[in-house]
Amino acid sequence: VRTCHYPNDPRFLELVDEYGFYVISEANIESHDMGFGPNSLAKDPAWGPAHLDRVRNMLELLKNHPSIIIW
Repeated sequence: VRTCHYPNDPRFLELVDEYGFYVISEANIESHDMGFGPNSLAKDPAWGPAHLDRVRNMLELLKNHPSIIIW
């Protein structure tokens, strides 16, 4: 199951842990339609701390779920 950028209800992860589904977890960083050129958010140093904060939050909240196989 791919979670597609946004945090899920905690019950979702309890269920996938219980039933043995594999999960691809993604940080809540959504920047589709921003392009991949020099003006994309990922290449703007001003957004670096915000991106890292969201990734850290994802890891901290979800680190104990055995269903997550890819971050």
